[in-house]
Amino acid sequence: IVIDRLAVMFANGVWVEKDKNGEPVEKSIIVDRLENPNIFQSRNEFLFQWFIQRCVYGNVFDYTLKGMMSDIPQAIWHLPPSRMVIKRTGKIFKQTRIEDIIEGYELILDRENNEKYNVDDIIQFSMPNCDDPILGSSPLLALRMPISNIRAAYGFRNVVITRKGALGIWRNETKDAT
Repeated sequence: IVIDRLAVMFANGVWVEKDKNGEPVEKSIIVDRLENPNIFQSRNEFLFQWFIQRCVYGNVFDYTLKGMMSDIPQAIWHLPPSRMVIKRTGKIFKQTRIEDIIEGYELILDRENNEKYNVDDIIQFSMPNCDDPILGSSPLLALRMPISNIRAAYGFRNVVITRKGALGIWRNETKDAT
């Protein structure tokens, strides 16, 4: 519920491009693309999905589909983080370019079909991860035990209510008035 509410508030944000002096740019082609990121999503749906993926998976992988003669993407798609694999070079800390750290990305579709992406085609957003600076970590991992306990408590309540609650009544076997 909390993630959903935050995602709704985030999705109601407004895109503004500013020039080097901090003044808003009128008729920005970048803002136009972000207002209509792809053929299936509106700005609000796109931002909502972005926020949900970041909070649930700790990572967002945006594929920017570029035209032949333009640096402005023709479409921006969120790729499913649960199916993304980062192809690493094995080097991290002594590098200054992302290409020296990441060879590429791969989207696992099924056992036989995978889609490969170049480093410059993917924009990756990650939640900070103390153990891995490349792949983010879901904040929900810290809630694993509390969520497990809540699920068990609700399961127990369900059993009590549906199978074991009020199976009979207590009554007194004596024949007196009390």
